[in-house]
Amino acid sequence: MNDPYSVLGVTRNGTPDEIKKSYHKLAKQYHPDLNKDPEAETKFKEINSAYEKINSNSVQQDIPPQPNFDHIFNSFGFSFQDIINGGTRRQYRNSDISLGISITLEEAFFGKKMEVSYNTNQGYKHVSFNIPAGVDTGNRIHIPGSGERIYSDMPPGDLYIIIQILPHESYTRVGNNLIIKHKIDVIDAILGCEIIVNSIDDSNIKVSVPAGIQHGQKLRVAGKGMTNISNSIIGDLIVEINLDVPKNLNIEQKDLLNKIKAIK
Repeated sequence: MNDPYSVLGVTRNGTPDEIKKSYHKLAKQYHPDLNKDPEAETKFKEINSAYEKINSNSVQQDIPPQPNFDHIFNSFGFSFQDIINGGTRRQYRNSDISLGISITLEEAFFGKKMEVSYNTNQGYKHVSFNIPAGVDTGNRIHIPGSGERIYSDMPPGDLYIIIQILPHESYTRVGNNLIIKHKIDVIDAILGCEIIVNSIDDSNIKVSVPAGIQHGQKLRVAGKGMTNISNSIIGDLIVEINLDVPKNLNIEQKDLLNKIKAIK
């Protein structure tokens, strides 16, 4: 063991009050419930051992015995002797681990089995887990017992997988609904038409567009959105109509439009 006086940061000529003050300061600094550094518990035990040794020597020199440690650590919710003896009243625990993963909107729609590798204090771990259909950004998947295990006499921490959905080139997710924009010709908007829209499950859906539809107006296709992971209710596919206005018309087309305008 290192020189106990050096461990406590005092000289051999230090007074009992100076030694006690230094001990209290260091014990609080490295207490495992207050310091989450993995080395804190080892340092804490070394400090206590040094103080015990100094007090043991001091008793032989008629220096007053060490103070009541239970009183000193009362504010921590346990006694000093519980820590020295490795008692079961220790209140610290092994840490949880959080990992973020990114998945596509299609993977979120169908669900997926995945595997992640991550580093812990005991080395790399590999965990397989299922992503349920309908997950959204910010959802967490809880995997008990796959976190840190610094303290061997305590249960291991847990692993939390935090989901991030990548942006999609066609769909925008709002809650459990999916929004897709679809361009139609101005004439089709005036007269009405039918369009084919591709769903997230890669199926083709026929959608009727009413005559006179306006730019930005939305049409709803029920049950073609995302699944709600809480209650299994399926959202809708919302088709936002965008009018495709032609920029270059020939003379004949312009004449026809002018005739329509004159009739109107």
